Amino acid sequence: MGKKRTIILIMAIIPFFSSCSKIYNGLKNILKEVAHAMEEDMKKPPFEPLEGYKIIKIERRNLNDWHNYKFPYILMENKEVERKVNGLLQMRNFGVVFNGPDGSCVDGIDHIVRLSYEGKPTTSFYDDSFSRNLSIKIAFTESDGTETLRYYNFNPKTGDLYHLEDFFSEENYYLFQSKLLGYEVTEEEDLADLSNFEFTQDKIGVRISLSSRFDLTQYSVIKISDIEPLLNDYGRAALITGEELEKYHTDLPPLLYEGMIGEEPVYYLRERPFRGGRDQLFFRNTGKYGERNEEVSLLEIPEERKIIPSERDRKNIYFCDGYWYDIQFLIKYIDRERGSKGLKPGDRDYFPHYDYKDFGTDLFCYHVTEDGLEGYYQTPCPWDHKLTVTGFDYSEDEEFRRREDEEEYKDRIEDYGIKPQKYQVKLKKM
Repeated sequence: MGKKRTIILIMAIIPFFSSCSKIYNGLKNILKEVAHAMEEDMKKPPFEPLEGYKIIKIERRNLNDWHNYKFPYILMENKEVERKVNGLLQMRNFGVVFNGPDGSCVDGIDHIVRLSYEGKPTTSFYDDSFSRNLSIKIAFTESDGTETLRYYNFNPKTGDLYHLEDFFSEENYYLFQSKLLGYEVTEEEDLADLSNFEFTQDKIGVRISLSSRFDLTQYSVIKISDIEPLLNDYGRAALITGEELEKYHTDLPPLLYEGMIGEEPVYYLRERPFRGGRDQLFFRNTGKYGERNEEVSLLEIPEERKIIPSERDRKNIYFCDGYWYDIQFLIKYIDRERGSKGLKPGDRDYFPHYDYKDFGTDLFCYHVTEDGLEGYYQTPCPWDHKLTVTGFDYSEDEEFRRREDEEEYKDRIEDYGIKPQKYQVKLKKM
């Protein structure tokens, strides 16, 4: 309205100054600039809010006074989407799944988050959602002030994470990267990691952290209108129209699964197998927590004992689906000891003491099926797993490692009273 009034005012006074060419030309230029600004505003799509959701902020304090944690808990009309979005956000960032917006967890630890023990910095989050994108930005701030941003973009109709790779055919994905990066991408090794991205109603912004051309993180922006011809149906629905979003899903990780290991319900977060992601297991009844031991994480073809996977896993994730995927998980649970003294019944303990208890590694082997994951879980991990399952051969110089593995296996049985057991695993993708 302000710009319209400016134009009307200028048009009204132009006749008074038409005899003075300098003033007249100056007013004409101002009028052109205002009209141009109005034209640019008209090109921007009107903001379309996302309906049927609300974000509650959970705040908890770590043992260190300067670490204040804020966690988004998302409430949605569609409860299946709500559970899926919260599960993935919480597992990936905090290593635990909240029971509800009050911040309580299944293991009863209701005022401290498990991954804070792993040196998580102070966190804050921002809601940038609109009709086609449930968008959460989480900022991790180190004690030295360094800030790291992680973007999460969810399909609001299904709860699936958006992936830019899903929005294009393979050929057009190369063309899209070429436009975004400013140079021609023709080889697979030149593809950049575009997993940390955000998008608004008219732009896509990407923090590029892995590429043969970039040593440091770079933020690149591209207009959606500039890549519209490259989009497939899913890309057009997510980035432009919003039509039939409920029919689109992703098979690209990170993916969240739920199901049973033996008789205990679990959540399993499956990351990309060959790029430093951290698979996680969360046992809902006992509160035990497992992270993938990245030192031993190999694919096995049953007929061939060894395989060297490519570093690029955009295609290999599908290759993985047909074969056993063997992972060793470092399993821990939290021992709670009250560190504060003089507390009376009903007093709040602001300085409790928690310790991880390390159970060593367990073995998780699975393959991907149409319904989810099927396989087995063995505890404790057999000391000769490297020999019998993956075909890894110890050299003479590594014989001491074999003996250490054997001793660790025996110690777990003696110290914790754990008897070797193998459990059936059936998990479904959430």
